[in-house]
Amino acid sequence: MDDQGVSQDTGCDEPSSPTCSQASSNTEPQTAIHDPFAKLDPSEQTKVMAAHLQRYIERATDSHKRTLHRVLDTISVTEGSDAMHLDILATHMGKESRKYCDQMTWPGDLQFEQEIARPSDLKVSDEWTASGVFLPHNEENIAQFLRELDTAARKNADRELLGAAAETLSLPAEFCEFVKQCGGIYDENFDRHKFMCSFGSQFYVSEELALPLEKMRRTSFGDSSWFELAAGWRMGYVYSTTSLYHLLCTVTDDMDEPWQLRIGYFEYDAPEDDLWDSLPEFLEWYCKGYDHVRWENVEGNIKSIHEECLEDLEKRLRTEAWEGERLLKGREQAQR
Repeated sequence: MDDQGVSQDTGCDEPSSPTCSQASSNTEPQTAIHDPFAKLDPSEQTKVMAAHLQRYIERATDSHKRTLHRVLDTISVTEGSDAMHLDILATHMGKESRKYCDQMTWPGDLQFEQEIARPSDLKVSDEWTASGVFLPHNEENIAQFLRELDTAARKNADRELLGAAAETLSLPAEFCEFVKQCGGIYDENFDRHKFMCSFGSQFYVSEELALPLEKMRRTSFGDSSWFELAAGWRMGYVYSTTSLYHLLCTVTDDMDEPWQLRIGYFEYDAPEDDLWDSLPEFLEWYCKGYDHVRWENVEGNIKSIHEECLEDLEKRLRTEAWEGERLLKGREQAQR
């Protein structure tokens, strides 16, 4: 696979070309692939993607900070001591799904280099101010990841829809450039409600991402009367919560529309599926995690954890009182 790595609508006039052939009837698919990023020269691709990633880092860092501060404020106004508030925070951050969590005591699964005495201490800490971007792998690992994923995506492509173009199908140029500059993207998920999936070469091996098309078609990206999927792969996932796909698809009933690689986001338990026409467009949405949070649900979850902590405190106090009475009676009997 070359560095640009995308079969595209180059504008060539050869109707016999597998990537530029036009449908000869309404029953034959369009095999041109729309990929404007691939038309940029390599140096321009590098500059454009670097600019998108820098914009992402700035916005994602701000979003993570705002989300964390609102969660900390929500916890801090509940009844109880600083110790209880830290237990609430540990329990909240220990959630692995929206519906279930095990009650924890501070620090739970969290690790900090500095001492945290109350939740508000984290507002001035620099330990949770990550941008959500991992550094890229070395060139050899990147090349292997892209090569294996490229081969798997081509193998799983629908040859009835793409015809000969399926044999020359390659990964989109913007994805290849993204992987070269960035090991992966993730959301800090301080709200513990969205569970937006991470993606990139940092997290997965190609075998986990290159799903058969039938598995991807089971999602609900659109009605089959206007949504047609010819190739793709899973970019990332959170088990039983969300999945992210690169999809070579058409989204209209216009037979002349070229195939286009789009980003598809699928949410399992509360479907909010959507499609983006490019990776940069998706990054613009992904970096605004704060805006996607249903804060009434987050506040409700924290309230439930707080109530459990209060119940646990009452049980401990009753147990301590009972133990105190038992010891006192034991001493009184010993003195008689």
